[in-house]
Amino acid sequence: MEQNNAPFKKKVSIVDIKSLYKGESVALSDAFFIEGVVVGKEGGTFYIQDKASSGLKLSTTASASLEVGQLVYIHIGGKILDKTGSVYSVQDIGEISLNGNGSAVATAVTVADIKANPTTYASSVVKLADVEITNMIQEANGKSFDITDETGTLKTFLPNSSTYDLPNAAALFTGVLTLVGNDYYVNTRQESDILKVVAPPTLFEQIIDKSGLVKTVIYETEVQLSPGVKQIQVQYINSADLITAFTMFEVDLKVDASLEVGLANNGTVITNRHSLVNMATTKNTAIAASGWEVLGGVSGDFSTTTPVAPQKVYEPFGPVIRNSVELKSTFYDDREFFGLTKDNKSIIGNKTVYNQVKSTLKEALGGRLILDKGELVAGPTARDARPGIGYTDDYKVYLFQGDGKQPTWSNGFNIDEIAKIFKTIGVNNALYLTGGDYAMAAAKSLTDNSISIISRPSWNIDAWMSSSWIITSKK
Repeated sequence: MEQNNAPFKKKVSIVDIKSLYKGESVALSDAFFIEGVVVGKEGGTFYIQDKASSGLKLSTTASASLEVGQLVYIHIGGKILDKTGSVYSVQDIGEISLNGNGSAVATAVTVADIKANPTTYASSVVKLADVEITNMIQEANGKSFDITDETGTLKTFLPNSSTYDLPNAAALFTGVLTLVGNDYYVNTRQESDILKVVAPPTLFEQIIDKSGLVKTVIYETEVQLSPGVKQIQVQYINSADLITAFTMFEVDLKVDASLEVGLANNGTVITNRHSLVNMATTKNTAIAASGWEVLGGVSGDFSTTTPVAPQKVYEPFGPVIRNSVELKSTFYDDREFFGLTKDNKSIIGNKTVYNQVKSTLKEALGGRLILDKGELVAGPTARDARPGIGYTDDYKVYLFQGDGKQPTWSNGFNIDEIAKIFKTIGVNNALYLTGGDYAMAAAKSLTDNSISIISRPSWNIDAWMSSSWIITSKK
């Protein structure tokens, strides 16, 4: 095999070569040569692909010296072009010149594309997305597998000489399309042809990696309650060597999930109080016939139990909008609010912002700002049981409930910690909500559908509050 270009006379593309075939073998003009990249080889057979992403199967006694990725000039003049099934081939290649290295473009296809147009893709590099790799069969010289995407199934073969194994699934699977009998094979060349499916980090893994708050993990669980609602519960020793625990919900407003203001007995009287379980269960009963259900909730806005002007007894500090009806518009002590618009966008702001957007809101409750455009806002440094709410720009809302008042279970959270936890999962705007004895989270059991408290301060599970945030989801 020569190392310099042979004096070939007429360069032709692989597409042009294939076009010469009219149903029977063709003797090629003595002057013809092709240029391309070696994209695969099997014993005395190799596959070459040119810039038009068209491939050709060739055989030569010199193929053992060829390597995938080499740029070659090949004299095919005087040889016979043949076609077997969908595969064009030229046999007994003699003159090959190397011209450095090159790369071949992998064509994105589906299994259905390959089966519909095999001659287009045969002997070239293709890539399939999101495939499962199953049904391994051990053969004498390697292993065969089925590879399946959403449109169908074909095969792949891994020789015994391979230094890597195939995973059960791949986000991208790249290889050379060949035909063996009546079966189509997409065969990888090296391990980098397989982009494995990598599970994204859990919410708590993101918090561990980025917040600097977690020293030792004691317990972690993440459950998908519905396609749009995720729940995590964790316990850990924090960077101050204190045992802490929290519950968090992720609510994806794009995936049949929503948030609604919870009030006592699912009513509209904002001066009434009741437990979080009452607010969740009465809401669940009210929406049962609609095809939606309650999956959980957390405590809502602060309220007072004494008639301090301008507050009324038990009235929430901030505004209340429920089902697009404004039940209260006043703000106490220049606090902020979290709102959900009628087109499912989240917003946090002060009284001025509220007055500007309230006609667009379907739900709103007050709170205290802890994260503003990614910047931490100073707040109470004491540890306590504390809930919070924040959102990301991709229509996800996060509801946090940190346990407290239980030294052997959880020593509570200060405002900076909650803000840092929110920030590590992509939240740039967040509030904290009513804390202390009124801070708790509830969730629906996946086994018996009952709604109960799953996160709380100390022993108190029946504390009555003025409002809550209730998570609903389409059944």
